[in-house]
Amino acid sequence: MEAVLAVGSTSTLLPSLLVGGMAIIFTLGLIAFFRGSVAILRLTWAETIKITSHPFLYVSIGILITATLLAAHFQPLLTGRKESEWSTFNSYQLFAYGAKFGAMVASYILVSFSSLLFAGEFDRGTIKLLLTRPLLRREVFLSKVAISFALSLFLYGVVLYVSYVYAVWRGDLGPVWDTHQYLIMRSEASLQSDFWNTLPIAYLPLLTSCFLGILVSNLIDSSGFAVLIAFVIFLLLNFVSTFLGETQQMNFFTYYRGDGFDILRAHSEGFGDTLGYGGKTPPKEWFAGKGLLLPLWVRVPLVSMAALILPAWLVFRSKNIHA
Repeated sequence: MEAVLAVGSTSTLLPSLLVGGMAIIFTLGLIAFFRGSVAILRLTWAETIKITSHPFLYVSIGILITATLLAAHFQPLLTGRKESEWSTFNSYQLFAYGAKFGAMVASYILVSFSSLLFAGEFDRGTIKLLLTRPLLRREVFLSKVAISFALSLFLYGVVLYVSYVYAVWRGDLGPVWDTHQYLIMRSEASLQSDFWNTLPIAYLPLLTSCFLGILVSNLIDSSGFAVLIAFVIFLLLNFVSTFLGETQQMNFFTYYRGDGFDILRAHSEGFGDTLGYGGKTPPKEWFAGKGLLLPLWVRVPLVSMAALILPAWLVFRSKNIHA
């Protein structure tokens, strides 16, 4: 009995410590942001001008829109789903197909852009010009983080908008019907609730992808090598996690990029709450939810962000940029 209690205590203590450490890091970041908010906003606006003047942004948006539309159109057909005179694709089903693939493409774009944020400044030598002005290092650092927030929100918004417009135009917004017994398997209200529950789940992994790029960008001064290394690390992270069991995959922030869309798609294809995606009940917890613990889809990406952003700041803070 004592051994069981000890294991239970440890399993609760570890995630509580992780969440507590994460809260401290983000609280300090918010305090630093508000202390230098005017300078940070000016620097963030300058970053916005730099990014929007880069042609790669518009190429990336074109690739993102094309990939999202192709996934929404072809993936239902490639997975064996068929339409009939009495049964058309559900709009939420098409939305889930397009948005899941679009979010994946967006994460790679974000890793590439964020890995340029610091490495590009070091490469061109412009970081020295920035720090000769009356600016603090934390203001420069937080402005890069702020533009990552903005860019990830924008690209995620593009994915959601394109997926939704195509899904509404191509599919049916009604309930999911059993074509054999003509019974409603999933009501429209339930699907709409699933839809709104899904939207925030995929965003945090996208933002975490940016933080991975920021860390690599501080470690590698060459912008070309930084993009390559960040892209390869992220690719390997996605690749390796696919060989793990689902419970182990839930320890990786990349798992939650498509988890909500998978559940939405499953429900829009007739699987109920008890069956889950693929006829299996998806696990919902990594550790028991007690104390300071957050929902799993919030906890894992936020802890990952804190684990990435702290060393990134320490590396940036310790660089002898004026040498």
